[in-house]
Amino acid sequence: MRLEKGEGASVENLLRIARGLGILDSLLAALDPYQSDVGRLRSEELLPERVRPPTIRVTK
Repeated sequence: MRLEKGEGASVENLLRIARGLGILDSLLAALDPYQSDVGRLRSEELLPERVRPPTIRVTK
């Protein structure tokens, strides 16, 4: 009822309704960033750069 009124609802309830309507797979495919060229390019930008751990120098 809350979704029908336009009030806030949890993602869990949204996914349950999508599953009941038979559109869950379509919804998940639409939200997958790797399904489009732009999404794949942007996902590479968001990856962290490789950072080397600091070297520990032993003093004698």
